[in-house]
Amino acid sequence: PFITTFYAVDLFMARKYKEAIRAFDDALDLSPGYPFALANLWQSYIAAGQTEEAYATLKSFWSMVDPQMMKSLEQGYLKDGFKGALLLLAEGLVQLWTNNPNQFFAPTDIAMLYSLANETDKALYWLEQAYNFRDPNMTYLLFPAYDNLRNDPRFKDLCQSMNLPCK
Repeated sequence: PFITTFYAVDLFMARKYKEAIRAFDDALDLSPGYPFALANLWQSYIAAGQTEEAYATLKSFWSMVDPQMMKSLEQGYLKDGFKGALLLLAEGLVQLWTNNPNQFFAPTDIAMLYSLANETDKALYWLEQAYNFRDPNMTYLLFPAYDNLRNDPRFKDLCQSMNLPCK
């Protein structure tokens, strides 16, 4: 499942969302509930326009990892749909990160949630934190989740400082 999930991530980054979803499903067939696959599958669902599936996948992932975060996700969803779910999840992760930066998640995870919720300033703030923290996931700035940030000069500066294309 590990290798199949990385293959799915590659397909996702190539913007082949339907193929990525099939590969993530293959990983989950090999290992049902595999956290690494669930942690990435939801983004392919979003990119493919399948927000209900994305929400269900996020719920599955967070129910295994941190049930309290799953409750935040559900409360946000009830309040303001999928965007609300992303925002409350991001705010919960910010609080956890503030209390203990040695979490299993990274500032890029927070930035991605804010980016997908179209909270540009917050997303860029957390990408800058990720850069300063030397978050190893900064190498994934080409993820589709950041597409809406690409024209922002702050995003371009981050890409340039990492020698990455901003396209």
